[in-house]
Amino acid sequence: MLTAVDRIGVVTGYAVAPASTKDQPYAEDFLAARAQPHERLAMVGRPARGPYLGDRGYEGRERHRRWYVEYGAEMLAPPRNDRKRTWPADWRRWHARLRQIVEAVHGKWTETFRLDDERPHTMEGFLARLAALAALHNACIWINQSLGREPLAFADLIDW
Repeated sequence: MLTAVDRIGVVTGYAVAPASTKDQPYAEDFLAARAQPHERLAMVGRPARGPYLGDRGYEGRERHRRWYVEYGAEMLAPPRNDRKRTWPADWRRWHARLRQIVEAVHGKWTETFRLDDERPHTMEGFLARLAALAALHNACIWINQSLGREPLAFADLIDW
């Protein structure tokens, strides 16, 4: 699953594919769908107003250049363990801090909202559940902000 998340954790778009799907072509399809919105793919959302953050699996200067030219998408992904192209420590910490938000959202979806337990009979059923889950996730963030709490502090907000 690819998820577009803003700086406080609000989900602004998502896409799903089988686990065997390769990350880079999948990301390319996601970025293309966001760059040319279509009513049948509304779930992917609109293009980001800032850069996309990827893990090391999304590194590659030529790929990033092409994504920027073709889709207007700026990707920030640290280079693989390569001594020639390492990032300074402060860049790595900054990137890790922001990526932690993405990982926290995925954790909320799979653990708190039990997405991993879903066994839908149809793709439409799964997508309906996923859309409801994204709405619940964003509503919880809104409630937390309204109460002056941390955006992703769901544990005592929702008592299963």
